[in-house]
Amino acid sequence: MAARVGARQRFDFLQSTCDTARPGPLVWAVTTNGMKMRPCHASLAGARQSSDRGRESGETTLQAGKSPTSARFGCLACSVGPVVRQRVLDALCLLLLTTSMVRAQWSVVYLHSGANGSRAQGVHGGQQVGQSASHACLWNGSPASPIDLNPASALSSWCFGTDGTQQVGQAMLSLHLRASLWTGSAASWVNLSPPGAVDSLCNGVSSGQQVGEVSLSASYVPHASLWSGSPASWVDLNPAGSLQSQAFAAAGGQQIGVAYVPAVGTFRASLWNGSAASWMDLTPFAAGASFAYGADVGQQVGKVSWAGVNRASLWNGTAASWLSLHPIGAAESCAYAVHAGQQVGSAFFSGVERAGLWSGTAASWVDLHAFLPPDFIRSRALAIWHEGSTTYVAGHGYNNTLLRDEALLWVSMPPVTFGVGCPGTGGLVPTIGAVGIPTLGNTGFGVRVTQGLPNSLCVLIANFAAANIPVGPCTVLVAQPWVDFVGPTDGGGAFTFGLPISTDVNQVGLDIYWQGAVLDPVGVLLGLASTSGGLKTRIGF
Repeated sequence: MAARVGARQRFDFLQSTCDTARPGPLVWAVTTNGMKMRPCHASLAGARQSSDRGRESGETTLQAGKSPTSARFGCLACSVGPVVRQRVLDALCLLLLTTSMVRAQWSVVYLHSGANGSRAQGVHGGQQVGQSASHACLWNGSPASPIDLNPASALSSWCFGTDGTQQVGQAMLSLHLRASLWTGSAASWVNLSPPGAVDSLCNGVSSGQQVGEVSLSASYVPHASLWSGSPASWVDLNPAGSLQSQAFAAAGGQQIGVAYVPAVGTFRASLWNGSAASWMDLTPFAAGASFAYGADVGQQVGKVSWAGVNRASLWNGTAASWLSLHPIGAAESCAYAVHAGQQVGSAFFSGVERAGLWSGTAASWVDLHAFLPPDFIRSRALAIWHEGSTTYVAGHGYNNTLLRDEALLWVSMPPVTFGVGCPGTGGLVPTIGAVGIPTLGNTGFGVRVTQGLPNSLCVLIANFAAANIPVGPCTVLVAQPWVDFVGPTDGGGAFTFGLPISTDVNQVGLDIYWQGAVLDPVGVLLGLASTSGGLKTRIGF
C-alpha cells in the first residue's frame, strides 16, 4: 500500500512475488510516480544501504528480508526510508526476547505537589482523593489540580473515598475526629457525626451511602456505621455480640468491613445489607483473622490470615466463595479495592511493600511498583476505577530521596484504533487490533488484522506518526517512511504478526502507528486491496 500505486502492480503479481520460497527478499520503491517492485538479495543490514541509495535517487525503499519471524508468517518486510532513524529498526525489526511477559502497560501520574508528604486513597470518575500537607485533598488527574477540602477551623483532615460526586473522610476539630462529607469544596463540608459521638470518620461512599465508624465512648470503641448524607441518617451496624467493628466500603447497597467477635477471639471480615442484623461473616473455614476493605457490586476484597500468613483475598458474597490472591514468593499481601473484576493492593517481597494489581487470581498479579523510579522504596495501591478501556489506580509511594510519601496515580495505556478502512470482497472492512500490550519484555505482543480476503496476502505498515493521505475513496493513516510486515492471511482472512519486545528502556513512550492492507482483486483501494483503520500503540514498562 502506498500514497500512489501503479496500475500495473496487479494482485496476482504481488501475491506471487512475496512468496516464502523466494530465494531473496523484495524491495518496494515508492516514488512520485507510484510504486514499483523488484527482487533483490539483501540482509537487514543492507536496508541501510538501500536507504542511502534512496537518498540519491529520490526513492523511499521498503525492503523485505528474512528474519526468525518470517519462518512463522511467511514474508517479513521492513521498509527503510531516507530519514528512518536507527530506533525504527530497533523498535520494530530487531526487538529481542529477554524477559517474560508483562501483563499490562502503565504510566504514572505524580499527583504530589509541595514540600510535605501526600497520599492518594480513592479514585472514581476522574477524581482522586487523599491528603496533602495534612489537609484532605481532591485531585482531577494532575498535580496542578489539587483542591484543599480542609474545613474552616479544622486542625487537619483526610479524604478516604469518592464516588465521583461526593468525597468522604475525617476532619479534626477540637481534638476530636468528625466523619466528613464533601461535594467538591471545603465550603461544602458536612459533619456526619451523630449526637453523642465522641469520634467518627467515613471510609467509603457509594451512590449516596457513606460508611465508616463511630465511637460513643472516650476509650474509642468503634462501631461500623452507615449514613445517607446527614447525621440524623446514622445507622449503627455493629453486630450483636461484637465488641467493635468498622465499615470500609459500600457497593450495590451492601457494606463491608470487619467486626471483632469475642466468641472466636478474632477479627472477622464482614458484610452487611443496611442493618446490624444483616451481618454476615466472610471468614473462610479454618482461617484466622480476616478483614474486608474494598467492595464492588458482588465482590469484596481484603486479607485473610491463613497458616500464619496474611493473604490478599477475594470473595463473591459468602465465606465459601473465598479465593486467595496471594502472589507466589510474597511474604504477605493484602487487597484494598476492587472494581470491574480487577483488584489492587500490595504484597511484600524481600521486605519491600510493592503496589500491585490482580485480575481475579493469584497468578494474575502485576507489580505496579516496577513502574516507579528507583527513588521509591515502597508503595501501596488503595483504589481502582475503570473508564472505558482505561484503568486508574490510586495509591502512594515513599520517595527515599526526598524522604516523604507521595500521592500516585497509575494509568493504563491500551492500544487505540482510529480512522476507517476500505472494504474488499463481500463488503468486509478489515479490522486491526493489538495482541497483548506493547510493554518491555512482552514476548506475546503482536498486531492482528481480521476480516480480510482468506488465503491472500496482508501488508502491515508502521511508523512513528499518523497520516491522513487520501488514495481514491480510501485513506492511508500511517506517515511515510514505513516499516512493512508482510504475511499470508489464513482461511478465515486473518493475519497476526508477532513482535516480541526487548527490555531496552529507550523504547519506553514510543508511539507506533499501524495500518493493514489485504490484497483483494475487488478491494476498494485501486482495485488491489482492502484496508483497515489505524492502530496506535505505545511501548511502556
